[in-house]
Amino acid sequence: MVEKVYSFKQVTEEVLESLVGCHKIGTHSGTHHLDEVCSVVLLTLLPRFASSVVIRHRDDAILDKCDIVVDVGGIYDPVKNRFDHHQKEFGEYWSETQTATRLSSAGLVWKHFGKEVLVQLLGDAKSVDAKSVDESKLGQLQQVTYDLVFESVDAGDNGVRSCTCTPDRIKYTGSLPGLAGLVGSFNASWIEAHNESEGFKNACAEAQQHLLPIITQIASQWFAALDHFSQAERLLLGGDKCVLLLTKYVRFSKFLPYMKPHLKNSAPVVGCVWEEFGVWCYSYTPEPWKVVHHSEGSRPCKTRDQAVEDLKNLTLHNKCGAALLSKDAPPPSDCPS
Repeated sequence: MVEKVYSFKQVTEEVLESLVGCHKIGTHSGTHHLDEVCSVVLLTLLPRFASSVVIRHRDDAILDKCDIVVDVGGIYDPVKNRFDHHQKEFGEYWSETQTATRLSSAGLVWKHFGKEVLVQLLGDAKSVDAKSVDESKLGQLQQVTYDLVFESVDAGDNGVRSCTCTPDRIKYTGSLPGLAGLVGSFNASWIEAHNESEGFKNACAEAQQHLLPIITQIASQWFAALDHFSQAERLLLGGDKCVLLLTKYVRFSKFLPYMKPHLKNSAPVVGCVWEEFGVWCYSYTPEPWKVVHHSEGSRPCKTRDQAVEDLKNLTLHNKCGAALLSKDAPPPSDCPS
């Protein structure tokens, strides 16, 4: 939790002298945005930065006295704890294969400190056994959380739209509905006097209140989905593909792309089936291990004439899976052309 913030004119020599020995997080003064607010919130979740004061300034001499600097200063150097993204030469992405969105300070902090943050949050989460989380799962959860949460922050700060009129129109999938506007509402209004430090502190409190439950929920759902997917019976289809027979509804479209490393010796997964309220439902994707957004469907099997008969007498055979995902079967009616 951000407790003390000093902005611009408040950052005097006397203040800096009084803060000797305190951890200091530096960021820019003036109008704040969601990316540096998220960055500061994430850092203060770590024990070594938990009691840090926030210094909001643009003077390099003052920023150099901070232990870590985000979103200002024109330097990206993890060794020196400098995490700005505004310099012309900056070209950092989440990975070599994920280049739709350049990182903002939020993405940089999540890339370098996300695993540490997750360890702290998982330790407090009752629905997750933190001791069972190995490095591989932690890294995968960091990736999932970036995709579902922080890429949208990076995109918003860099002016990247979530979709275009191209065949691969979906650039990123995550979102924090309304949080950027909510955080921005704590900026100064031109018609009234405003305490910039108090506004930033309130913005951080609001962001933390929204972010932590979202990240914790993603973690809980991710590990639950991993358990269900790992234990699911695999129904083989033609062409060496398979569907998963789940014991209950799982957010297939949300987590399938991240399951491949954890489903050992599995044929490529293109769908799943489960029973719900006395009927059998399916979810599918045209490409194995990948969800093509706005093409993946979830429907009771009775919507397909032949599948209805198969599902009434379901015996968990391959025939049922094949009927569900037959390439000759029409897609769900709500799929766009």
